[in-house]
Amino acid sequence: MRRGAVQSSRPPTFANLSHTFATRASPLVVLTCAAALAQQPRIDSVSPAQGPIAGGTIVTISGASFTGATLALDRAPITPLSQSDSEIRLQMPRHDNGYALVRIGGAVAEFLYLPPRLEELPPAYITTVAGIGGVSVDFG
Repeated sequence: MRRGAVQSSRPPTFANLSHTFATRASPLVVLTCAAALAQQPRIDSVSPAQGPIAGGTIVTISGASFTGATLALDRAPITPLSQSDSEIRLQMPRHDNGYALVRIGGAVAEFLYLPPRLEELPPAYITTVAGIGGVSVDFG
């Protein structure tokens, strides 16, 4: 035992330990952790939330803490048309139909790519239109 230390006959409790850790934490460490959590990007809305598989849709993403955040579509980097701390505008590229994940830092939102309607296709146009949903395969 160190010189000057007080020995207690009571075993340590959770309340005693949390008090010890709380009083020993540096205010700088607490503020740094709070600031790091506060600066994580947050997506509030994606408008419009869907567009054609041909791409070209201009999308506005609203939220917070976008400054300096990386932007990706299905894990591939994408360059925005404009970016501020609370709004990102981008032009959606060509994509297969279904959901694409838009990532800003650690925040994620979905954009739905839609195939053309049959009446919009020119005569003799050949296309494959797949449904949206999951596939379950059992090899056992």
